Amino acid sequence: MLRAWFSVCLVIAMATPSANAQTVVDRESWRPSFEHDPQGGVLCAWSIYIVIQRVGAVCFPEERTFQTTIDESVRRLDEFIIVNMPTSRQALEVARTSGLRASGVDEGLAQRCTPGDRRLRDIFALHRQLRSRAPDLMRAEIDQLLATPRRPSMNPCL
Repeated sequence: MLRAWFSVCLVIAMATPSANAQTVVDRESWRPSFEHDPQGGVLCAWSIYIVIQRVGAVCFPEERTFQTTIDESVRRLDEFIIVNMPTSRQALEVARTSGLRASGVDEGLAQRCTPGDRRLRDIFALHRQLRSRAPDLMRAEIDQLLATPRRPSMNPCL
């Protein structure tokens, strides 16, 4: 499980667009912050939630209540990041695509949605753990994480 946390938390660091990325955005605005944020790592939560969102949509489409909750949470995290980083929606999408690719949750995922897939085993376990929680609890945690406008940070990452 620790390996999953570590690999997912590294997604955001690896998702920083390169100098030749096709975005019209100041590269400095999308440089992840690793400063300790006593209110929580918004970028950490985002990097984990985008992976869980993708896995849920592709591998567990029958879990509509959870998927709706995670979709809502990711939308709220997206908006917070865009406003407070600041960055563009386009740069955020580039980071999302890069992060999903780095986590192994990209093309071909549907063919790997089996309990035996060793690369996804920890991500499936994390998905199960988050899915077992009440939607209101997840919303309350996101409310608390996003309560104060500030530059999103990766640290602390769970």
